[in-house]
Amino acid sequence: MTRRSIRTLALAAAVGTTLWLVPLASAHVELEATLDADQEVPAPNVGTHTPTGTASLIFDFATKTIQYEITATDLTGPAILAHIHSGPVGTPGGVLGCCTLNATALAGTTGALTDADITALFGGGLYVNLHTAANPSGEVRGQIEISAGQCDCNGTRKDFTKCVKDAIKALDKADKKSPAAKALKKAVKHSFCGKKKKAKKAIGCCLAPTPIENIVTSSLCAAVPEKKCTSFGGTSKGAGSDCTDPVCSPSGSPSGAFIDDSDLF
Repeated sequence: MTRRSIRTLALAAAVGTTLWLVPLASAHVELEATLDADQEVPAPNVGTHTPTGTASLIFDFATKTIQYEITATDLTGPAILAHIHSGPVGTPGGVLGCCTLNATALAGTTGALTDADITALFGGGLYVNLHTAANPSGEVRGQIEISAGQCDCNGTRKDFTKCVKDAIKALDKADKKSPAAKALKKAVKHSFCGKKKKAKKAIGCCLAPTPIENIVTSSLCAAVPEKKCTSFGGTSKGAGSDCTDPVCSPSGSPSGAFIDDSDLF
């Protein structure tokens, strides 16, 4: 049984339903969201109800679409609309052009996301919400997050890089050669995760998230000069910043320990 199958069954058991989501043949990323009324802006009127929900999503790198299933309980009435919106936590945002969802089945596949949408998806900038007749502006909402990763750099660089290398080796042949897998290799190689030494005039450089197959789900930090950060396609955190601070993760978690200066691939 694949890792995806195990996680799907576990989530199905947790929500008391049988999920239709299945492993994708192409490179993908698993995501999730927990929905409730407290996250909705403006605040809905739910009376004596306590509406909640969960969303299980899979982003496909090849088609740039999201396969989704949403469950909801104790809504004030049936969902009349369902969307994926752009917006950070606590801020209402517009509906993505790709992503008016099936409010009846609460399951299906979206249209293709734009590159900007994908960047927001991996950066925690998108959310799912459901609308009801009683709350046409939205009754429950949940920020989309990437599901737990296989490898992190909270230990040694050797352990981290071995985990990534083994995980990539386990991919299908086509996925190993995919742009997403190549981007992950480069990000891990450039990252400061597990290193002691850094270049002169180095700043904290946030590398683009590369969460293919949920191997590494955090945004890695490279300790490099400003110009090098630009050539890596990263985002500089400015003069005086470094990778010892949680500068790159949307959740604010640290990017890892600093052990040696060896490369990966």
